[in-house]
Amino acid sequence: MTEDGDSQRSLLKLARNPYMLTVMIDVFDADGRLGRNRAELMRRFTEILMGRARKTCPPEKCLDAGVQRDALAAAAFEIQDRAGFGTLVKTAQAKAVMPEQVQPDPNWPPVPSSPDQVLDLAASAHIIEMTGDKSSLRFYHQLLQEYYAACEMLKRDSAGLTKMWRWHWLEKDMPKWIRPENTYDLLPPPPQTNWEETTIMAAGLAPENDDRLVQTLLEVNPVLAGRSLHEGQAEVAPEIRQVVVERLLATISNPAVALRVRIAAGEVLGYLGDPRLGVLVPVPAGKFTMGDKQGSEWENPQHKVLLSEFRIGKYPVTNAEFKEFVEAGGYTQKRWWTKAGWSRKKKENWIEPRDWGDIRYDKPNQPVVSVSWYECMAYCRWFSAETGQSCRLPSEAEWEKAARGIDGRQYPWGNEFETGRLNSGEGEQIVETTTPVGIFPTGESPYGCLDMAGNVWEWTSSMWGKDSYKPEYKYPYDSADGRENLEAGDKVLRVLRGGSWYYNQYLARSAYRDWFNPDLRYDDSGFRIVVSPISAL
Repeated sequence: MTEDGDSQRSLLKLARNPYMLTVMIDVFDADGRLGRNRAELMRRFTEILMGRARKTCPPEKCLDAGVQRDALAAAAFEIQDRAGFGTLVKTAQAKAVMPEQVQPDPNWPPVPSSPDQVLDLAASAHIIEMTGDKSSLRFYHQLLQEYYAACEMLKRDSAGLTKMWRWHWLEKDMPKWIRPENTYDLLPPPPQTNWEETTIMAAGLAPENDDRLVQTLLEVNPVLAGRSLHEGQAEVAPEIRQVVVERLLATISNPAVALRVRIAAGEVLGYLGDPRLGVLVPVPAGKFTMGDKQGSEWENPQHKVLLSEFRIGKYPVTNAEFKEFVEAGGYTQKRWWTKAGWSRKKKENWIEPRDWGDIRYDKPNQPVVSVSWYECMAYCRWFSAETGQSCRLPSEAEWEKAARGIDGRQYPWGNEFETGRLNSGEGEQIVETTTPVGIFPTGESPYGCLDMAGNVWEWTSSMWGKDSYKPEYKYPYDSADGRENLEAGDKVLRVLRGGSWYYNQYLARSAYRDWFNPDLRYDDSGFRIVVSPISAL
């Protein structure tokens, strides 16, 4: 049912909406294709509805298609501006804001557009519905109102629409969201203006207007500007697209911006192509303090470890990066896997991460999750072959140094826990899922790494041992004592670090050691890569 291309796959996701599914079926049945975007889809659907209505409409009551569209567009815009969605409005009020004439073709004079004729024809086409006495009306579905309002939006000066697009942008201005008791709902996006979908459709209707529209949006709502590029498929000059990306980067890097806005900006950035992905940061050779005197016995004794220089991922590996491994056949090629890993993959019939495609975790620049230690190892081996670099998982010593630096601090930023610096299971804004990488700028480690506390647990190369209650590989850390054996099999637990979106501050400490079986695939566990030799000097 689809043509090639991301646009068609994106349209199919809209089929979760029952009405949109009806739209898609009717359009595909008529045309054998869906169109380039949702705006084209709705334009064609309304043409089909009006075409059916005209077949039974007396000639004297019919209107030219352009006249009908423009008059209904004016009504939709005014109704949406004055009453919102789904609200019955008095027919007399609707007619009062409708034009008596419209000008579909700027090269020709305006033509009459009787509000009564327009509304009667729209009702027979099931575009609007009216009460039995015709005293009140509303659009048959919100999508129809948004489409027609988008048509009218294109006729107006975008500079005069900015008040419709403004969000609460800063944390200090954002309305507080109270989570219902005993629920695990995701943190919602910023409060909507009710013009988002209309604007996105407008961006897809008239490419010749897109530069101006997106530039105006950038001044008041860079997130909506980005959505207009991604969802609306606005056709803008390359330099304007680059400015959108830069404004989104500035948004997620500003801790004064509301968390809900930073999440929304990060998600859109992922779809447009996040230029930050794949960045490595250097960690210099030298000693650092490993372990925690105040922590569990597994974190003691606190001691000094001397490491060679290495480079580590600034962020955890994302879905966009891991997707390349999946699409390159990484799950079908034995050469990337450890012996135990390939055996487990075949037994469990793994073909992708366990929660691959789950809408809670599937944004391109969210960390990949639900991957076992074996899958992380396979990715590293594949990546090494693809890039010519020696890529691997960090040892837990390397991970800890990258997270806390050399001074033994509790968290990447210092010794005091602050909920606004990470995605964890504490605080007033619990997200309840992973967030796009790098949207907590004040959680940065001394070497510039982000998300090393919270978001996802991160696999390391290091072994814990076979007993989950008693580590076989204790401190002091010694990379030569066998704990870095990569072919130890599935009976030996591996160490993870950093906490996750689900857990509390104690587990988010840089020194905390967790452990899983290497075949476990949890929705809060991922990994980051290291490029360099592994050794403790």
